[in-house]
Amino acid sequence: MESKLDHVTVAAAAQAYVPAEEPGVRGHLPLNGFDDKRVFRDARFRLGLALREAGLIHTEAARAVIECNIVRSKSLW
Repeated sequence: MESKLDHVTVAAAAQAYVPAEEPGVRGHLPLNGFDDKRVFRDARFRLGLALREAGLIHTEAARAVIECNIVRSKSLW
């Protein structure tokens, strides 16, 4: 019986690095979350950032504006 030292097993082939061909995929695993471009496109994030930079984030008016813009589910889990 001969041993196959140069044989690639199925397990080794499954772990091989495959370069990303589509946006949002990093190496082996897809990107599950937000990248910086997607975060800065969000108007709610930009609003909070502008309020922080202006020093208004702790005011009642800022709190009211942020609460109006947060999307929350109506269901209780």
